[in-house]
Amino acid sequence: MENSLAQKMADHYKVEVHAFLRRSFYGNVLREKSTSSAISEALKEARKTQEGQVIELPPEHQALPHPGLADGLFSGAVREGTSGYALWRKAGGIELPSTGQTPEGLSAGMHVFTPKSSPS
Repeated sequence: MENSLAQKMADHYKVEVHAFLRRSFYGNVLREKSTSSAISEALKEARKTQEGQVIELPPEHQALPHPGLADGLFSGAVREGTSGYALWRKAGGIELPSTGQTPEGLSAGMHVFTPKSSPS
């Protein structure tokens, strides 16, 4: 942890840095799982006539063109209809990111990194 980016930021900027030790999970930030299918279907349908444009997905989302995003990399994004688009929730996130599952062996939750005093 002494050589982590978070610790280096804390030391350099002389501030507390709050960071996860594991990867961050963003799956619940933009949409509830129960709304994913409806958003995906609305986006697929809208792309038929609005490809390359900002697409309004009432009542809370927009799909913003982002060429190259998930194109061919994730079959899930292609199947979902989101490849080449970034989903945006107009009112901001509904939850904060949380701790992911990997790498194993590291503690879950937020860790606070404080600046270490430099040797005199």
